[in-house]
Amino acid sequence: MKLLFNREVNSEKQGQKEIKETLGFLSADMSFTNLESDIILCTPDLIDLIGTEVYDKMADFYNGEDNPPTENAEVERHNKAVKYAQIYILSMAYLDYASDNDLNHGNDGRTVRTEEDQDKPFEWQVNKSNSSIKKRGYKALDQLMLLLDSSGWTEWTGSDQYKQANSIFIKNTKEFDTVFPINKSGQLYYRLVPFMADIESDKVSPILGKDVFESLKTEESPDAGQKELQRLVKKAVAHLSLGKALKAFPVEMFPDGIVYSENTRMKSEARAEVMQFMNKEGNDYLIKLEHVFSQQNQTFEQINLTQGLSEGSKHVSL
Repeated sequence: MKLLFNREVNSEKQGQKEIKETLGFLSADMSFTNLESDIILCTPDLIDLIGTEVYDKMADFYNGEDNPPTENAEVERHNKAVKYAQIYILSMAYLDYASDNDLNHGNDGRTVRTEEDQDKPFEWQVNKSNSSIKKRGYKALDQLMLLLDSSGWTEWTGSDQYKQANSIFIKNTKEFDTVFPINKSGQLYYRLVPFMADIESDKVSPILGKDVFESLKTEESPDAGQKELQRLVKKAVAHLSLGKALKAFPVEMFPDGIVYSENTRMKSEARAEVMQFMNKEGNDYLIKLEHVFSQQNQTFEQINLTQGLSEGSKHVSL
């Protein structure tokens, strides 16, 4: 696996310089060698989200492989993609490294580092710093996913991740953001896609029936009735998928305003309340969907109110 760090320029490795340029708050003497193992371990997490072909495309560009882009706009897009990926990978790698580096590991086991004229931070300061670093990494990943969606790269449009997103009702980050605001979080959207696919299959399809479900999902010029059904499906799926995500994902993945930082029991309970709200809203939209769909498909049997009567006759035939 090729890395997005430590390439050679003029016979000099750039790893240590790149670390400082990518996360400016780190010391300039931070060694690439110390972080290399964690960078290697964190890189597959990015590959899982964007696909091997997209990662290889960025790695080939970074490492100066054959056939680099020549148009200025495309070169800039490649540079941005690599930078966003570096910020994400290094943020996660540093968090993994720092937790162990805070201690001495010697023959006598683990001991606390003590440096002259340096005070150890309080636990709340460490937690706040960790949360901030995670958020920075996820923001970079958000920007990378938005860039990929607008890139037109066949490596991305042909990926399993992109194809699965295009097989559901809410097909991209911007569309999800119009249904429920997630601050255009691309990484959150693509993590929600498997949840949304399951919800559509398990909850929505049984209400609409397979044929209506499939046709409604691909209808590009819906009439008024179909638009309302699509709206209700998207509302239900968005809320229920966020309910699942709130149970499964770290709080830093979510945009500010949806959940709270989890440093206290009270704030953890607040997150549970948000999850409960999402699930209730989603189920309420499913009930509305079922009601509207049944109304649209009601059939009426016309009753002959003049049965037994003949025009001009004063008698009723029984």
